Amino acid sequence: IERAIEPGYGKWTFPSGYLDQSETPEEGAIREAKEEVNIKIKIRKLFIVFTVRKKNLIQFVFLADHLNKSFKPGIETLEAQYFGYEEIPWNLLAFPSVSYALKKFNKLPKKLPIFFTFDKD
Repeated sequence: IERAIEPGYGKWTFPSGYLDQSETPEEGAIREAKEEVNIKIKIRKLFIVFTVRKKNLIQFVFLADHLNKSFKPGIETLEAQYFGYEEIPWNLLAFPSVSYALKKFNKLPKKLPIFFTFDKD
């Protein structure tokens, strides 16, 4: 998705956000996918756990199946589209974690989840 909010306005990422009160990471991922691109997903497995030290933040990235056939931008999204790996706008990605996740997904390791720490982001 192309972000319509800061940080990273106008840059590309996958659906993401903060958890609501009492929400599990899986529930948050499902809600964010619906809010940001109007899609229904089924989570398959935990893919990556990022620690971002500078922001005191933990990010969970899941692999999921897109269940409904359509998608459209939500209120926090300028544009939504799927990219083939060779079409990804690498220089327009919102965060280093997005680039890292996409590169790992392209050469998916057998052992998941991946744990990775950023000292800055």
